[in-house]
Amino acid sequence: MDVVGAGQGLTRTARTDGATFPPRRRAVLYSRLSVSDDTSTSIARQLRDLRALAEREDLEIVAELVDDGVSGRTSRANATEALQFLRERRADVLVVWKFDRWSRQGMRSLADLIDTLDEIPSAEFVALQDGLRSAQPAWRIVASVLAEVARMESENTATRVRSSIQWRVDAGLWRGGQIPFGYQAAEGKEPNTRTLIPNAAEVAVIEEVADALITKLWTPNRVADVLNQRQVPTGRSPYRTARNRGRNPDGLDRGTWRPGTVMQLWTASHLIGRQVHRGELVRDDAGIPKTVWPPLIDRDTYEALRAAVRDPRLAAGTTTQANRRRSQLLSGLLFCGECGSIVYSNRASRGQRTSVYTCSRRSDPKCPKPTMSLELVDEMVTERFLSDFGACRITTLREPDAARADRARLADIEQAIARTTDELGLTGADLEVLLPRLAGLKARRADTLTSRQTGVLEVVLTEETYAERWFAEPSFESRRDLLAKAYARIGLASLAHGVPRKGKHPERLVYETLI
Repeated sequence: MDVVGAGQGLTRTARTDGATFPPRRRAVLYSRLSVSDDTSTSIARQLRDLRALAEREDLEIVAELVDDGVSGRTSRANATEALQFLRERRADVLVVWKFDRWSRQGMRSLADLIDTLDEIPSAEFVALQDGLRSAQPAWRIVASVLAEVARMESENTATRVRSSIQWRVDAGLWRGGQIPFGYQAAEGKEPNTRTLIPNAAEVAVIEEVADALITKLWTPNRVADVLNQRQVPTGRSPYRTARNRGRNPDGLDRGTWRPGTVMQLWTASHLIGRQVHRGELVRDDAGIPKTVWPPLIDRDTYEALRAAVRDPRLAAGTTTQANRRRSQLLSGLLFCGECGSIVYSNRASRGQRTSVYTCSRRSDPKCPKPTMSLELVDEMVTERFLSDFGACRITTLREPDAARADRARLADIEQAIARTTDELGLTGADLEVLLPRLAGLKARRADTLTSRQTGVLEVVLTEETYAERWFAEPSFESRRDLLAKAYARIGLASLAHGVPRKGKHPERLVYETLI
């Protein structure tokens, strides 16, 4: 509750002739602004005029209550509190700047006010700009008219706003409100319209976090910690809001990233240029989602993000036993050179001074179960990899743009077919609309399958070497991916008879190369 200022005494001092002044009437001032904007002077102007009235009429101000950024069509906490001042006889006069500032709920809110004034005959209500006072004859009639006019104007305004928003959505324009993270507003093609274009700085953050979630297997908790450390403004922070509106954001709150915020943002449909209106994706007549804005990431990355965030281990930031087995550099790459079984890492125990790699096939008496220090194996494999491939440039496979676009289009069509089929099963389904739509979608799917570009994956030679990537990405996951590009598998052989155990023994590692 915003309560600004309060009077102290309720009586006047004695007159020189021995009599006393009558008690000053106490006033509670109420003001409201529908849209909160710290550059607006509306609240200040309302309070200035109300204070001037109190001074002219010698009213003692006991409270100033403000509902800033609150619609007159909804319940307002401070308006209720202002009325409570009258009910509890803490104030004698309730003063508002204009009746529609008091409420736009029509007769419903007026009834509460009238009941209070009837209950407290000495209480008074004043609407300054309307020249309305409850002490006036026939004030109820005037107040009733003002209340209904305010309600109708509010409803008309809401209708106009909804119509304007719907028109902007249908036209592919920005409807207003909070700008999605990754975009900034720009002038639209039509006069007085806005559209969205990518914000380079925020797109860089989106791409970096996407890579961390997908390839480095970062948890949302870790992402949130890093973003907070870097002081990256959240999507709804006062800092970002002010910056998007062209105001100086210095000193404003940058917000706090949380795991849930990370999961929500990096799976949001706006990342691929789609818009949500009234809780639903904006679709074309065939039921396929529209791409309204320039996509910030490609479709494959988006689907990979959704899959990564849906992984309960990733979302919870937990590690299972199976996951721990893949927590070392060579997890999934190192195999027993004697029996061919996978090799696991075992942590150091009381009887061991170091952690080791050892064959997982414990029940096979024929396998000598080769074992070697985990640290030594990792060191030797690293030296061999950097020696053999460190200077080589990394290659990557790229799907032709046309093939990627066709695959994304097919996915959208399949989703639209599934959605339409579900709608057909609902009670009261509009068959005249849904059946032609379904037929059209199936025809579009057939055409896309016939004409789609399958193509062969293109091998692209990057400018980065394996050594550069190795030292730039110190995590086991990233380095394991590099090793998997070079080696199909690495075998761990037993120590030859009579050879001392101490030392690296690189001959015990057998490499099956891919490059």
